[in-house]
Amino acid sequence: MNDIIAELEDNFRTASAPTSGLPAISAYLPPSTAAWKAARSELSFLDAGVFIDLKAIYEQIDRWQKIVASGINPGLGSLEIPQITSTLRIRLPELIGRLRPKV
Repeated sequence: MNDIIAELEDNFRTASAPTSGLPAISAYLPPSTAAWKAARSELSFLDAGVFIDLKAIYEQIDRWQKIVASGINPGLGSLEIPQITSTLRIRLPELIGRLRPKV
């Protein structure tokens, strides 16, 4: 679970600043899904609602990752990545809070 939380935190930071480089040669930064792909089949201990939310978030992250892999850059005017990253900036902090162990 710690790896997924760390990955979500990294993806939140990337969603907060999804491009790199000078304006004329900027590129979208890719998110990560490695921890999710490695652990998703072992998360049966999670509350069903939390798992559904986590899965939905990773579907958006996966879509973002595929768009970046296609080679699109910020100069081409893709509206999908800004929509995805905006949603993630809103939803990830709450989900991360729900995943953290309660002390």
